[in-house]
Amino acid sequence: MEAPAAREAVLAGDLDRSGPCATLKTVGPWELYELEGELRLTRADRGLIADIALDEIKDYDKENAKLVLNMARKKPFWPLPKAIAPLKAMAEQDDPMLLADLTQFIRERVLFLNEDEYHTLAAWIAATYLKELFTKAPRWYLFGGRSSGKSTCQHWIGLTAYRGIKTVNMTPPAFFRVMNRFSPTLIREESQDEKGELADAVDQVEKVGYDNDNQIFRCNPNDPDIIDSFDPFGYLARSYRGERPKTDSLSRGFCVVMVNKPEEVRLKGWDDGIEEAGELRARLLAFRLRALTGRVDIPGLRGSARAMAAKRFANRSLDVVVPVLATALAFGEGDQVMTTAARTLRALNDATATEPEAQVFQAITRVYERQPIKFEKGTIDINGMPRTFAHRDISKITTNDIIREYNERLEEDAIDSGAAEIIGYRKREDQGTRERVEEPIYRVHKVPGQKVTGIIKDLGFTLSEDRKTGNKRGLDENTFFVVYGRLLERYGMN
Repeated sequence: MEAPAAREAVLAGDLDRSGPCATLKTVGPWELYELEGELRLTRADRGLIADIALDEIKDYDKENAKLVLNMARKKPFWPLPKAIAPLKAMAEQDDPMLLADLTQFIRERVLFLNEDEYHTLAAWIAATYLKELFTKAPRWYLFGGRSSGKSTCQHWIGLTAYRGIKTVNMTPPAFFRVMNRFSPTLIREESQDEKGELADAVDQVEKVGYDNDNQIFRCNPNDPDIIDSFDPFGYLARSYRGERPKTDSLSRGFCVVMVNKPEEVRLKGWDDGIEEAGELRARLLAFRLRALTGRVDIPGLRGSARAMAAKRFANRSLDVVVPVLATALAFGEGDQVMTTAARTLRALNDATATEPEAQVFQAITRVYERQPIKFEKGTIDINGMPRTFAHRDISKITTNDIIREYNERLEEDAIDSGAAEIIGYRKREDQGTRERVEEPIYRVHKVPGQKVTGIIKDLGFTLSEDRKTGNKRGLDENTFFVVYGRLLERYGMN
């Protein structure tokens, strides 16, 4: 088809809609361009290619497809798929064994403690090919000691994930531009050793790039009056040695603990699977095209995943699970993803249990649980009848109650652990024997009320405007239960 004729056909709506690529026209504006004599249709907003070459498999997902071809003549930034069949023909056929084959590929080369983690990583890798179809990009974290297989796992992630880029070092400006221009799956090893500006840049991308609504702004180096905007949204895999990922990192993804391989366990080596990984990339790229063109009902799977995961997760944990779970459901799997996510959530609760924020929240919870139950009418249900809600009456809770509870628990923990200083003894009468006994007098450092009140605010609670007797402050009932529910998932109860 000649370029002018093709342009007229597209604008007139006469383009053949039978192919898997043509349906992409329904999701955004289009513009035509020619690449080395081949006609392409691209989405103007993200540069997704609608018509991929039929005689070879290349990664043509960006407007700068010519640059990808130029890189392929040298060394591409990421491994290109292996041409095992015309991509359009592959995309027109279902591939029900894709996720099972990817799972087995990982199982033969990586040692995990739990079987569900093989399935979850395979689903996560497949989800990297569907980035545009979800609003969140869950992270993949590996944690373990030396020689525990973290680098091996990252190696195979880089060879199977969508545009896997494994970097050792780069300047922050280059880092932001790579993320913005190529939308890769970024792979970072030994994250605990990252220092300086690059470490800050990676942390920013880790947090900001988790959500597709965020941007990073920087002054243009050539003109300070120009502000450059970078879109960091994309998938990220990080490994840590000797220290767990930060708690705010754990809440954004899946975390797998790696262990040293026993002598009797035999795994395939780093070079054994390069060819097979390329074939898997081709099949995954075809899966991506099926999903982008509506042949895989991702919106429906997304709704099913959310309904399924909402029974066990809430808030951010739910957002983390949905993209990977929906991808697994496309192949009839999913329970394994839920199991891995629940294990990560337990690790998150364990990691945050000793933080001051967690201890203050637990003090709030203990005070809350002592309050009387209150019944009140709520919203109208689907049958038109008002629903009755039962919750604790927080009208009597004050910041002084929480401060006292917080410091009393700190004192108990200090005494139980032997960390409290004994400054003397006092005599008292034993209630059972009526004998006079000595008991120690402890000196325990108390946290100032102002600091505890500050943590209460940092957690997201709002203090009421009304001041009670003794200048005490209560908690705002309009926002309390929303904040309380969100924090209950994160911090739990000891």
